[in-house]
Amino acid sequence: MQRFNDSKVDPTEPEKSDDDICSSTEFDAATTINNVTYLFRGEYFFTIDSTGSIERKGRKISDEFPNIPSDLDAAVTTRDGITYFFKGDQYYQAGGRRGESAPRPIHSHFRNVPNDLDAAFVYSKDGLIYFVKDKKFIRFENEGVQLSEEESHSIGFNLYLNNLKAVYSSKSNNFFLYDWFYYRLGEQGWVQEQNNIDVILKCDK
Repeated sequence: MQRFNDSKVDPTEPEKSDDDICSSTEFDAATTINNVTYLFRGEYFFTIDSTGSIERKGRKISDEFPNIPSDLDAAVTTRDGITYFFKGDQYYQAGGRRGESAPRPIHSHFRNVPNDLDAAFVYSKDGLIYFVKDKKFIRFENEGVQLSEEESHSIGFNLYLNNLKAVYSSKSNNFFLYDWFYYRLGEQGWVQEQNNIDVILKCDK
């Protein structure tokens, strides 16, 4: 599968602050709530609306999502509009942008789902939650079931999971974000696009 050459850093370019979306191409977690994509990094989040308009200056997670911690591991929003945030061995539940629960152990609600997740997302193909941990997919319906490589490929996951940072869903596509590039899976799975994350962030414009 094609990989991309990292762009060279201009030493004369001023260093960007942490609340600038372009200060890094890495994100801790991502999810889409009411057609707005939220990208979480450290104590900040950034948004991309349904038209592709980007809010470049980050806002603090604690200001918009009370009770939700910084440095998240993963986030996912179900088709019912419930958002779950994960950190370590805990999860937090929110409706819209309001934190609704104190932290709870992941295993108390997500049976057979491990701690310290790499990513989480709702797969456009079947509407189920999938988790990623240690380069493995875990499908969640009533409990977590780890998929073999063959099972993962058979349902449209034909991509690498090394250094996966976050996943989000948008317009029936799933975007898998790595350190500086992404894969886009179509509505029925399978990689439809590979490119640099700057294409999404539009940091060169």
